[in-house]
Amino acid sequence: FVFSGNKGTILDFLNAPAGQDGLYQTTNALQMSKISDLQVERAPRSCINVRIVYSVIENVTTAYCGLDGIEIAATGSSTASYLFTLRNIFSNHNGRSGVSITASTNQLQTTTIFENVYAMLNGGTGIDVSNITSTTFIASAADQNDVHGFSLSGSNSVSFIASDAEKNGRGGYYFNASFGSIISSRAVINNQDGAGGFGNYVVDGGSTVSIHDSNDDNNNSTVAISVVNNSLAFIYSGYYAGAITQASGGAAVKAGTLGLFCTGTPSAGFTVKGGIVTQC
Repeated sequence: FVFSGNKGTILDFLNAPAGQDGLYQTTNALQMSKISDLQVERAPRSCINVRIVYSVIENVTTAYCGLDGIEIAATGSSTASYLFTLRNIFSNHNGRSGVSITASTNQLQTTTIFENVYAMLNGGTGIDVSNITSTTFIASAADQNDVHGFSLSGSNSVSFIASDAEKNGRGGYYFNASFGSIISSRAVINNQDGAGGFGNYVVDGGSTVSIHDSNDDNNNSTVAISVVNNSLAFIYSGYYAGAITQASGGAAVKAGTLGLFCTGTPSAGFTVKGGIVTQC
């Protein structure tokens, strides 16, 4: 087959034993490695399950695997993955996540780039990340997944730039106990399963997130931004057709393009100062 102009190989694991991954290396991290120009499909467990350092996975499609399209999990220092890149990935129709990056602490998975990674029609979350730090998503997307589009838990210094989340079962971008930013991105028509409380952008579990120049056009009556459970969202410009809601100690600070015109502890009530809608 041809992917991005490059000839590739199809690896079909339909008849592999139960519980078997497609491509895997889970004991020690691969270093200075490259996995590219592959289509991996129908493994009983994950299509690709590896630990990588100073490495790249690119021009890869993963589909119809029992667990995740790409799984990178760290349980200790020998299985930590860092300084790696996922580029030009299409992960679809997997049983759980399109891409799953997890670690037992946020010191084990760090300094990662997701570039043009697309997760679609997976049985769980499109791109599910926990306990990572210093990571950037660039021009990536998560659409029509059963749970969230993008989900972050226990993660720090994570940024989304020019990314998109559409028609997912619950939140488009879901931050839980995490800190990061969303820049020039889009989320529309999420909360498809009607679970309630899930906006296109969800800030939960004591998270702090800044949202810059983003939007939820074609909103379809979904809550635009939901800030709950002692979380804090700073919202700088952008266009939001849906409501910005706050609950259980959550607070949204909405500033115009000129920045935030107040100091103090955010509260539940909006205030207008100098023509800028804010909270203090």
